[in-house]
Amino acid sequence: MIEYILIAIFAFALFVLLAKYFKVKYQIKNVKRQLENSETRHHTISVELFDRDIDSLTLAINHLIEENNKILIEAEKINHYLKSSIADISHDMRTPLTSAIGYLQLLNRSNLDDKQRQYLSISIEKSQYLRKLISDFFELSALNANDTVCDFNKIDLAGIASETILDNAADFTLKGITPIFETSDNPVFILGDFGMLQRVIQNIISNCLKYSCGDVIFTINENDTVKLTIENQVANIKQIDVERVFDRFYKADSSRSEQGTGLGLSIAQLLVEKMGGSISAYLNDDSIVIQLDFPKVNE
Repeated sequence: MIEYILIAIFAFALFVLLAKYFKVKYQIKNVKRQLENSETRHHTISVELFDRDIDSLTLAINHLIEENNKILIEAEKINHYLKSSIADISHDMRTPLTSAIGYLQLLNRSNLDDKQRQYLSISIEKSQYLRKLISDFFELSALNANDTVCDFNKIDLAGIASETILDNAADFTLKGITPIFETSDNPVFILGDFGMLQRVIQNIISNCLKYSCGDVIFTINENDTVKLTIENQVANIKQIDVERVFDRFYKADSSRSEQGTGLGLSIAQLLVEKMGGSISAYLNDDSIVIQLDFPKVNE
């Protein structure tokens, strides 16, 4: 009889231990699930089972989450302050620099000898490059700070691309480049901001004008999305890291520092994403292709 009682007690104790084991295991999985949840990973976690060790672990995790949240909030404040400061500094630098360029251009009309005119020409060129860099910096800061608002309208992608190509006709001719536009005669509509889209295409064209060694091909296709691809042949295609072309200050040929700021494609990417589209780059034989994708506009 005593043996049966001991077996019953042992079985009951084993059942209690197993029940507690599984409850503890469930709570550990619950804590893990809460930590992995992207919507709650910055909030404190909770447990249903009272256990001293589990409770202590939960308190320690919640303390770390609270400290991490404080760090993230402070980092966001610093980040916002830096972006705002860069935008303010860029804006403040543009006015005196524009005045300096104006005086240099007035001086260029004076009676100067060849050596003086050469030095002055270099000064004007470098000053204009600096103004372009500051202007791009200012625009990039405004975009990162979300100070730029899209004016969404139904716009003709093909029409804007054609106009921007024509605006650069003189530069294409000077570089000996023939722009080829492959699209139908019908308008191709997307929902976007006219000025932003024009700036995006202009930045890509400017990049083509710097590095292209052949014709530039513009193509528009309509499938699930509206695609604009701009393909241009590049002399040193192996030097291009296609994964980095949208990085800030990236240049395929760093020795040609006077050719651009390295911010054009970064700005284009931010503008495209603000309009709800996407931009990508890939290599095709000895050419680089920039592709824009936008949602189709339902009639």
